[in-house]
Amino acid sequence: MWLLLAGCGQLVPVDPDPVEPPATISTFDLWADMAIAAGEVTIAHVPGAELERVVALTSGVLVEAATGGVHTRVAWVRAEGVEGRVVRIAFALPEGAAEPTLHAVHAYADSGSADVGAGGLSLRAAVGPTLPAPPPAPMSLAHPRTTILSAHFADHALGDMTASGSIGVGDALRVMEMLASGEADAFDLYHSDLDGDDVTDLDDVALLLAKVVDPTLPAGLHVKPRHLSYVQLDPATDRPGIVLVGNRGNAPLASVVPTAPMGVTFTEAGGIEGHSLALSLAMQQPLPKGWLPSPLVIAAGADGVREVMLGHVVVLIAGQSNAVGIGHHEGTWPELPDPEVRMLGNDYLWKDASEALDDNAGQVDLVSDDPTARYSMGTYLGHLLRSTFGVPAYMIPSAKSGSEVAIWRPSGNRVNRNNLFGSANFRAHVSSGAQPNPVTANTEGAEGGPLSVLVWYQGEAENTLEKQARYVEYTDTVMDVFFEEHGAPTVFVQLATDFRVAQNLRHGAVAELQRRMESASGESESRDAYFMVVANDLPRAERNHLSSFGLRILAERIDLAIREHVLAHDVDGTGPRLAGLHVEGDTVVVVRTTRTLEAGTLD
Repeated sequence: MWLLLAGCGQLVPVDPDPVEPPATISTFDLWADMAIAAGEVTIAHVPGAELERVVALTSGVLVEAATGGVHTRVAWVRAEGVEGRVVRIAFALPEGAAEPTLHAVHAYADSGSADVGAGGLSLRAAVGPTLPAPPPAPMSLAHPRTTILSAHFADHALGDMTASGSIGVGDALRVMEMLASGEADAFDLYHSDLDGDDVTDLDDVALLLAKVVDPTLPAGLHVKPRHLSYVQLDPATDRPGIVLVGNRGNAPLASVVPTAPMGVTFTEAGGIEGHSLALSLAMQQPLPKGWLPSPLVIAAGADGVREVMLGHVVVLIAGQSNAVGIGHHEGTWPELPDPEVRMLGNDYLWKDASEALDDNAGQVDLVSDDPTARYSMGTYLGHLLRSTFGVPAYMIPSAKSGSEVAIWRPSGNRVNRNNLFGSANFRAHVSSGAQPNPVTANTEGAEGGPLSVLVWYQGEAENTLEKQARYVEYTDTVMDVFFEEHGAPTVFVQLATDFRVAQNLRHGAVAELQRRMESASGESESRDAYFMVVANDLPRAERNHLSSFGLRILAERIDLAIREHVLAHDVDGTGPRLAGLHVEGDTVVVVRTTRTLEAGTLD
């Protein structure tokens, strides 16, 4: 037994936790031997050395470090040059190991200056206690919305600010100089924004330093811009739609796979495999009818998925006075101008949307001239749709107060600007570029793009039995031809109330016809593509004109209806509908609705 145990090693003492030789913490200071604003060094050390910490000793210094094998790389940058101790570096070294030594030194006095190399930086034994210095004061530079990217930007890896073909601390110094001066061109803005938030700041500098020191930095998908305008996607434009794919890391990106929506094509226009790609996009002409703002999807496997939204949401507003808008400005209304909520005015000029949206100043098509236009639902609806679609919204007013549906019927030339349908239809075609803009003062004639939605609010003028008898037929004709021309869905408004009893009964008759139109899908060519929102519980300013507050609620309902029926969001965009009613006693009629009515607005 004794021999057996000995043969199996059971009698030999074994230390279950062998003790490693104690490590020695060695601390060194990186010195600037002259005024230096950025440095990049490689420190050679024995295998098994571990980087304990890197601390900035001079205020305003950003520093990053990474260890791999027998080398540690350190890079730092400061807005201005500095002399003396800059950075403290601590290593845990095996006992008896040789001290680390400095190699591959790069040092710059300022952006654009020559590399003074080993003459600018040295590594010395630490002096004094470790007192971390304050970080740089926050600096940032927001990118303009109109920055135009070029395909040749992809000839350089993301972060190559100096276009040298490699990433170094000189690139980080260039970003610091850009932040200090506030001056940058499109190339600088693109390559300096490593986190892709359209703001260059110190976070981007830190990411760039990490890219300098760590050759194994994981890949990260970076795609710009977030949106391309209709004009940029027009193949005839001199500003092509360029999408740039970048890599915020050093490891190669997985295979990049772009997927374009219907009606959009793309071609590769340059790049560096695994690190950058330029795509040139164009819309097919003519675009398929019913085209909506859609994303270009860029996928790079586990490295991420990004989307670039293409085009705009374009809304044509037609009908009569409630579509024109007779509300009064109240409080902070109308909405503040937003360069991403635009309009094609009655003067055929593209401009930031404002109220009165249907203002007749400079009116070109006199058939829809409305001197009484005031506050409408249009601008507020544009702001809502801007958020809903995530792209700029374009509003096109074309309504006419008091107009019967009979005079909206198309006949003959569908772009005859001397009748209401022709004028409205022509404006939608101007937006898409199918018709020339009659006003040459525009920077772009077809700025908006193809029609996305028709908003129709009409029916108050149908105040006789004869007019009501043909209301559905005539309205179907108008909507059918708009749909045939553009393929865009229609959101139409069920009439509001009128405080005059006899007129209110007539409004109720038209409102019931509108309700039946909505429920009778399939009876008209476009019937399945138009949807109703209700206005019968909304407050009026007088008679049958909605107040400003009522128009804003209506805008919210239209936005919800578009979300529900066009974008298939899980929302209820219909407004309150009749669910039932019964009589209690001799004096009370109880009405049940599917949603809460606006309190205090019904007679």
